[in-house]
Amino acid sequence: MYTEVGYEEFKTSKLIADTFINLGIELKTNVAKTDVVGLIKGKYPGKTILIRAYMDALRV
Repeated sequence: MYTEVGYEEFKTSKLIADTFINLGIELKTNVAKTDVVGLIKGKYPGKTILIRAYMDALRV
């Protein structure tokens, strides 16, 4: 809704971090300045799936 260009996604990062916290997802913030990393651990050891999404806009 509110576009933020690369490395300036402070509102978006906070929204994502707050959502992870509310869902009980372990997270790490301030990765590469504004990135947020969430880790969902399973009950048993095994394979891991990574999902990555970009959240920046371009200046026009």
